[in-house]
This record gives sequence, structure tokens and C-alpha cells, in this order.
Amino acid sequence: MTPDNGLTLSTKVRIVVDTVYVKQPLSLMPFAAIFSAVNSAALLCWLALVLLPRWPAVRITIQFVVVAGLCTLYAVLIAVYFFRVEGGGFFSLPAVQKLFESPGVALAGWVHYLAFDLFVGLWIAMRSDAVGLSRWLQAPILVTTFMFGPIGLLLFAAVERAGRLSFLTVRRTQ
Repeated sequence: MTPDNGLTLSTKVRIVVDTVYVKQPLSLMPFAAIFSAVNSAALLCWLALVLLPRWPAVRITIQFVVVAGLCTLYAVLIAVYFFRVEGGGFFSLPAVQKLFESPGVALAGWVHYLAFDLFVGLWIAMRSDAVGLSRWLQAPILVTTFMFGPIGLLLFAAVERAGRLSFLTVRRTQ
């Protein structure tokens, strides 16, 4: 067993990240370019969900290329930047605010939102098709999910429930 030299877990992780993952100065990371690229990719996927037929290739691309890519990027950003923020954490609002002062963590947070909202949007689209919800009704639900995540999910849940009781569905599948 090796001595820990009195180092905190955060310091140990930072040392590992610095020696293994970071090959260039952190100030050289093109955050603005990454932000623009992930926003563009997510927007294209949302447009595809709303406007294109639900071809298998569309679903597979969104789920296994874009969402998986966003998740991978998120994991890398968290591994590299999260443990560098002194005083950051999840147990108080000031600690969360401290985390988001870091451009790398703020970008990770944004990628987190994009990945989860897009995954939920894809699920809503596939579920809507399965229960026969009109594409005209799906569109505003998907746009709401794109813009306001949980509100879109709540709206879908309400419409799906109402659809079981009324005229909102085109066809029903068991």
C-alpha cells in the first residue's frame, strides 16, 4: 500500500488528468468551435425529427452517432475539466455556480443538455409514432422539447394520456 502523501481525492484526480489526458494547454481548447459544432449537429437532428420521415437511418444516426458522440464529448470534458474547479460541486447553489465559471465545465453542461434533450426528443418521436400521434401534433411537442426540455416531455405525457381517451391519434397499435 502506498502512502497518499495527504493529497485529497480531487488533487489525485487532477494529477492523473494532467498527466494522462491533457497534452496541450487548456487555454488552446477551441471551446467556441466545439460549441458551434455541437449546436449545429443537434439542430440538424431536431430538424430531421420534425421534418423528415422516420427512416431507420435517421434514427440510427441521431441515436448512435450524434447522441453517442455528445455523450462521449461530455465524458471527456468532465474528465478533463470538472475536477479542476476549486470549490465546485453539486451540494449547494454557490458550488454549482462555481463549476459553471469554468468554460470547460460550462461547455460540458451545455453538451449534457443537448445530449439528454435530443435523446428524449428521439424517444418522444418514436413513442409518438408507435401510438399513432399525428406528426402535426408531434411537431410542437418536439420543438418545445428542443427549447425547454422537461416542459416538452411533460407536454408529451399529457398529450399521450389525452390521446388514449380521445381523437388525437391517427391509428392505434397494441
